[in-house]
Amino acid sequence: MVAGGFPVVTPAFTRLATRLRDDYLASARKDARRRGPDAHPHSKERYQQSEREEEAKLARQLQALPLGIVEFLWYFLHPEGHVLTFSLLDEDVTGAFSQQHELDHGLRIGSQRFPELESLLSPRPAGATDCTVCAGRASSGEGEDWHVCGYCWGRGWFPPGLGELIEQLIASLKRAGEDDAAIAAAARAFLGGGVALGFGPSLLCAAYELGVRCAGLDDAQIDRRFRICGAAAQEHFPGGWPSWTE
Repeated sequence: MVAGGFPVVTPAFTRLATRLRDDYLASARKDARRRGPDAHPHSKERYQQSEREEEAKLARQLQALPLGIVEFLWYFLHPEGHVLTFSLLDEDVTGAFSQQHELDHGLRIGSQRFPELESLLSPRPAGATDCTVCAGRASSGEGEDWHVCGYCWGRGWFPPGLGELIEQLIASLKRAGEDDAAIAAAARAFLGGGVALGFGPSLLCAAYELGVRCAGLDDAQIDRRFRICGAAAQEHFPGGWPSWTE
């Protein structure tokens, strides 16, 4: 299976995810029954209580295990092998992700709360290289400061060939300077190489962002390169590139 492809959801995966979800829902029901008087409406305790109640409500509606919140998105794992995101801003489900790297990202997020989920993460393939951002750790920080590395999707590694593509992109962008044609050529070479290796748009978009941010550019220059790459990406992913277009 290519690193960005769709996972084969095994019976063992479904059994574990189902058990964790059902145990969570049973525990939430017990907590609701034995809950004491409501805390002061503006207290931290009341806020945490409301969050737990909302989480349990969403878990029941989605029939999915709550994994955690990242940047206003509440992540849930469905036993059928996909990750759902509920936007705290839009108050609605805004995404359903089932590619392997997306599933791994959700599993890593949830592993802090449910350590058994680590057993469902993709094994590191031969030829993979350590993520240059997290140095192979997949996450950083502790406690409330803990977060998953978004550049390697919480894996700690880049799939075979991707690390080399990123290094080539960084070198090409540095050579390109402010020449739009050269920037576009660097983006097309990166995308073409990624497609040849079987990578999809979301995986390549995150990798391109890493390359651009490692090229020593300011915010305006970074934004310009995102837009140029977005236009070039339409050749391979018409309407499906998760970034800006020119």
